[in-house]
Order: sequence, then structure tokens, then C-alpha cells
Amino acid sequence: MFNRLTRVGAGFVVGIVGVFALASGASAFPLVSGDNTETCAFISPAAGSGQCSIQTVTAHPAWMPDNGLNATWISYGPTGYQDAGPYAPRDPNLPLIRVTETFTLTLPSLLNIAIWADDTAEVFINGISVFAPNFTQSICANGSIGCEPDELGQISQLLAIGTHTVSFDVFQIGTGTNTASNPFGLLYTGSVEVFGTGTNVTVSEAPGVSVALAGLLGFGLAARRRRKMH
Repeated sequence: MFNRLTRVGAGFVVGIVGVFALASGASAFPLVSGDNTETCAFISPAAGSGQCSIQTVTAHPAWMPDNGLNATWISYGPTGYQDAGPYAPRDPNLPLIRVTETFTLTLPSLLNIAIWADDTAEVFINGISVFAPNFTQSICANGSIGCEPDELGQISQLLAIGTHTVSFDVFQIGTGTNTASNPFGLLYTGSVEVFGTGTNVTVSEAPGVSVALAGLLGFGLAARRRRKMH
């Protein structure tokens, strides 16, 4: 389950939004970038120190489109494609920033999430690395986790009752010298789906935001069923 690379086309990603959540009848809450529930901290001194403020950024034409995902590309400043800057400095050794979502569960739940980044990202659940960064290079990382539609990283993990953190360490390793040639950003979209009945209490998740990509796990189960039938 950990450090698994999954490639999914953009049409599939957009098409399954919310399908599994609606079909299952289970309650769920979203875990998406750009909904003002995330926190940000600088890691690399080249970018800054202390806490940072999340901002939405302009997606590069080759990036995963964020329309229809109920999520937006984010960064610590206007570092997206042809944005005003600051230019996100290159650091081949350290992530520039860490973006963290924190929530508390009163029932066991399933986390489903898809992640894109330019150039790449490492993902942690409760401080444990569950998806390694990818330091190959093309437009961004060549493969998962990268920025193009089929370069997503996908994670499905059962979470117990209690407080949890999901963190994204975002790296800038390209050699461009401005936001046009080397933009920087993070996009993630998914949900935490509750098992059983009852109320799932969250710490930081804002109400009223649509669930995205809850169907990723359902797609995998359906695919396995189809293979068994043939």
C-alpha cells in the first residue's frame, strides 16, 4: 500500500468525482488543497523560515487541470506559471515547504487522496512517509508524484479513531530561473470516508465543500471484479 505508484488518465480522474461516495451511502468529508484548512511551514532556508501563508497559483498549461476537482493549485506565494513571484528557489536537498492537514476522527475512516506537484512531493501520514518524492525530471518529475494529469500519486489508507495529520513536502529541483520556466505548486484532492454510522468530528475541515475523488478506491475494486469475470 505504501509508496505505490498509480497512473490514471485525467478523463478518469474528473469523471469519477463523488461517484463512490454517492453509491456507498457513507458519510465523508473532503481533503482538498485551497479550502483554507491547510497549514504551511517553510523547510528550506532558501525559501523562508517559520510559518507561510497558503495562496492559490496559476497552473502551467501542462499541469493537471484543477477545474472540476473542488481543489486548487497552491503555494506559499504567487509561484505558479508566469505569476508575479517570488520565484521559488531551487533546492535539490530540502523541500521548500510542508503543507499539513489535521483532523480528528470519532469513527474508523478510509483516506483516499490523489496528489500532484511541481516539481515533486513526499507525503506523510502521522509523520510516517507513505509516498516518496520522485527526483527525475521532465516538465516536472517524470512520473509520480509529478504535475501532469497521469503523474498523480494515489493513497488509500484506513485510519483509526483519533487525531491525524497528512503532510506534503513540496520540492523545487528544476533549473529554470523564473516562474515561467520553473513554476512551483501543489494540488491534492480526496476525502476521508467514514465506516459505519454516527458522527465524524473534524478539527480543521471546513463544511460545505464538495467531496472529490472518493471513487478512486471503488474504481480499483470494480476493475478487480471485471478481471475475475473474464
